Amino acid sequence: MSRRAGKSEAPPAREPELDIFGKSSPTGDWSHRRGEPRGLLLGWTVYLMAASVVSLGAGAPMMGLDPLSYRPGARKLVVLIAIGLAVLFPVLRLSQHAPPDRRLRSLLRDVLVMIAPPLALLWPQVFLAGWPVSVVLALTACLLAWTLVAGGIVALVYAPGGKSAAARWIAAVAVVVVAFGGPAVLAARPSGREARLGPMPGWMLSPITGGYEIVRDRSWSGRPARVDGGHWSAIGMTGGLAGILWLGAGVARVASRERPA
Repeated sequence: MSRRAGKSEAPPAREPELDIFGKSSPTGDWSHRRGEPRGLLLGWTVYLMAASVVSLGAGAPMMGLDPLSYRPGARKLVVLIAIGLAVLFPVLRLSQHAPPDRRLRSLLRDVLVMIAPPLALLWPQVFLAGWPVSVVLALTACLLAWTLVAGGIVALVYAPGGKSAAARWIAAVAVVVVAFGGPAVLAARPSGREARLGPMPGWMLSPITGGYEIVRDRSWSGRPARVDGGHWSAIGMTGGLAGILWLGAGVARVASRERPA
C-alpha cells in the first residue's frame, strides 16, 4: 500500500506566473499573453498599415509619382517604424512576465519578425522618394542595429529568469528614455544654419532621430539624401552595443543554467 501511495503522489504544484503588475493568471499560465510570432507578426503588420496611412495616405492622391512631394511623408513613416521597432517591441516583451522556453532563440526570431516587414516599405522608397540605394541601405542597417539593441535589452533581463518585475520596469523605462530623451534634448537646442545643412552625428544616438538623420533633406548637396562615414560609424557602434547586450544575455543564460537549484 505504501508503494502504491508513493507512486500516486502528485507532482509539486507549479508556481503561478505573474505579470508585470504582480497579478497571477487564473489558470496559472500567461502563455496566451506572450504573443508568439504569429500574433506578434499580425499586430506589427496592422501597426505598419496604420503608420502608412497616417504618414502617406492622406496626401497620396496629390503626391502622384513626384518624389519631392512624397519625401516628407516617407520621413514620417521612417520615424513611426523606428518607434515600433525600438520602443513598442521591447516594452511589449518586457510587460510579459514569462518568456518562452528557448528565450534567446525566440527573441532572435522576434527580431526577424519585426525587421522583415518594414523592408517592404523602405526599399520601394528608392523609386518613390528618390532616395539613393546607399541611403536606404544605411537606414536598414540603422533600424536593424537598434532592433537588436532593443531585443538585447529584453534578452538580458529574461536570460536569468526574468522574474524580477523591478528589472523589467527599469529596462522598459531605459528603453523609453533612450528613444525619446535624445530627441527631446535635440529639439530644445536652437538649430543654426550648420545644423540644418551639415550632418548631425548626435542624432544617431537615438533610434528615432537616427533614421530621420539618415533620410534628412540634403538637396543642397545635389542629392535628396546622403550618408557619410560618420553615419556608418554610428551604425557600427550601435551594432557593437547590440553585440555586447546579446553576449551578456548569453553569459547570464548559461550561468543561470549552471546555478544549483
